[in-house]
Amino acid sequence: MTYLSARQQTSHLVELSSGIDALYVSGWGELSPHILAELARAKEAARSSGEPARLDFEAVTGLVKAGGLNRYPYCLLFPEGRIGVTDSERLPPVHLQPNAAFLHAVGPQQALAHFIGIANAFLANSRWTASRLDVFSDWQGWMPVAEDRYRFVGRATRRNTHEDTEVLTGFEFGRRKTKTITARLYDKSRDSKAKGTDWWPDVWGPKYDPSSSVLRVEFEFGRLGLRQYGIDTAQEALDRAPSLWHTATKDWLTFRSPTSDETRSRWPWAPEWEQIHRPSFAAEAVGLDRIQEGHAAGSLRLLLPQLNGYVASAAVHLGTSSIDETLEALPPYLRDYELISRKPFTERVRAKREELGL
Repeated sequence: MTYLSARQQTSHLVELSSGIDALYVSGWGELSPHILAELARAKEAARSSGEPARLDFEAVTGLVKAGGLNRYPYCLLFPEGRIGVTDSERLPPVHLQPNAAFLHAVGPQQALAHFIGIANAFLANSRWTASRLDVFSDWQGWMPVAEDRYRFVGRATRRNTHEDTEVLTGFEFGRRKTKTITARLYDKSRDSKAKGTDWWPDVWGPKYDPSSSVLRVEFEFGRLGLRQYGIDTAQEALDRAPSLWHTATKDWLTFRSPTSDETRSRWPWAPEWEQIHRPSFAAEAVGLDRIQEGHAAGSLRLLLPQLNGYVASAAVHLGTSSIDETLEALPPYLRDYELISRKPFTERVRAKREELGL
C-alpha cells in the first residue's frame, strides 16, 4: 500500500461513520429475590447440560450461562446483548451490555431504553449510571504507519504498537485497567474481516470503498474517566458523547506535523487530525434485518474453513469423495448420535439459534 503525505491525503479523507460503539450501564435499585432464585436454577441447569439454559421470568425471556459476566455471577444472554446480575453489596445489582450490532441497528437511545425495559422487570426503583462509553469515527484516505508513532502527542504515558507480519494494524494509548480513558487507532476493515462482522459495510454506506482500508479512531471512557468529565447517568453519557469526542481529540490525544521545534506539543496539528477532530456524529440506525444478514454472512465465512475440514475428514472415514456423496452418507451417523446423546438434532439447532439470537 502506498502512503501519501499528510497534505496530499487530507483532500481524500472521507468520513464513513461516527458515533457510539459501546455503552455499558450499571443499574441501582431493589433487586427481586425471585429473579435470583430463577437465575440460580437456570445456572445449575446450564452447568448440567453444558449449554445456556432458558429463563422465563415475568416478561423476560433469555438464556443463562453456566459462568458469569466479569464480577457478576449471573449472566443473562439476549440477541441484543448481555445482562449481569448479582446480590453483592459491593456492586450495582444489574449491569447492562448492549452489543455493538444492536447499538448500530437501532441507535444508542433505543438500545438503552430496550435494556432498561428488560431489567426493570426485576429491578425496582432503578437508577442507571454509565460505566463505559466508546465513541468512534471511521475514515478512508489515511492509514498511519509505524513511523508515525512519534507524531502522536497526548496525555497517556503508555502506548502500544500492534503489528501482524510486519504490517502495522494499530496503535493503543493508555491502559484500560485504569478505567479512565484509552484511545485506539486501527484498521477496522481488517478487524471486521477477522471477526466476521460483515455488517459494517451497511453502517458505512455508499461512501465505503471496498478496495481501501478503513481507519477506526476510538476513545473508550471508563467509569472513572466519565466521572472526570462530570458524567454520571447513562443519559448524560449519550447526550455528551460529541463533546467528549471533541475534548479527547483536542486535549487527550493529537496527531502533529513535525517542525524544527524540539517540543512536540508545539507542533501544529496534522491536516488529518483537523478533520478527525470534527466528525459529524450523525450515524443513523441501520436496521436489524441488515445487521443480521451481515452477521450471518460473516459467521458462515469464518465457519466454512472448519466445516470443510470436518466434512473432508468424515469423507475419508466414510469412503466417499464428493461433497454430495459425503452429505448423503452422514445422516445415519448423526441419527445414531441423537440416540446416544439423547438430544435431537432439531433441539441442538434450536438452542444454537437462541444462543446466537437468530
